[in-house]
Amino acid sequence: MPLHDIPVRLKERTTSPPAPYGPAVLGASSSARLGQTHVVVITATVEAVFAYSLIS
Repeated sequence: MPLHDIPVRLKERTTSPPAPYGPAVLGASSSARLGQTHVVVITATVEAVFAYSLIS
């Protein structure tokens, strides 16, 4: 049975509501100069549903 590599559904799993942006993140985005980079790490838990095809 072939497995389709593109999920038919994605759902974010959360245990708590998302936190608002902190002052450090908001301050970094407004004070960035040209050529200066900042890193923001985003973490999420997702459920992906894949479909199997019985027809080749």
